[in-house]
Amino acid sequence: MSALRDQQGMTVVKVMCVLVVVLIGIGYVLLFKTVLAGNFWYTEEGVLRELRLDNPEIEKILSTERLAWSHSVITVADSEGRRRIFTLDTNVLFNYTLQEIKRGR
Repeated sequence: MSALRDQQGMTVVKVMCVLVVVLIGIGYVLLFKTVLAGNFWYTEEGVLRELRLDNPEIEKILSTERLAWSHSVITVADSEGRRRIFTLDTNVLFNYTLQEIKRGR
């Protein structure tokens, strides 16, 4: 019986502490990617204003698809009734890239 007592192993408390640290690390990475680096830092009015700088014929935003892990997709209508699609990628520092998706004709 004394041979079993002399063996050193991990206690349940040590295992739980390691597990908590790992889970906190994973949670931090997911939080950073989705909230701080995601596409949550824009308003539709702001995007419309930016789009109209280079494309004054754009009248309104039809839909926005916010994607946390990638760029957001914004569908707009211009003065001729055409639907145009743009991609938007932003970050917490308010840097953005706004590009039109050209469709093959």
